Amino acid sequence: MDWIMEHWGDILTTITYIVTAASFIAKLTPSRVDDEILDVIRRFVDFLALNRNREKIVEENSRSFPASTMV
Repeated sequence: MDWIMEHWGDILTTITYIVTAASFIAKLTPSRVDDEILDVIRRFVDFLALNRNREKIVEENSRSFPASTMV
């Protein structure tokens, strides 16, 4: 347990790298199965990060900043 507490930042960074790489691979492949698996992993990571209202925040931001104004 002490090891986990000491290296918690490293663990979260590694998980972030893995999800980022998986997102990139999922976007390159035509299959929807990997997209669904990635969605489950992303929801789990959001749960760990206490991002309970992530969908709501993303939706509000997309209304505030239309795609045509974003560069």
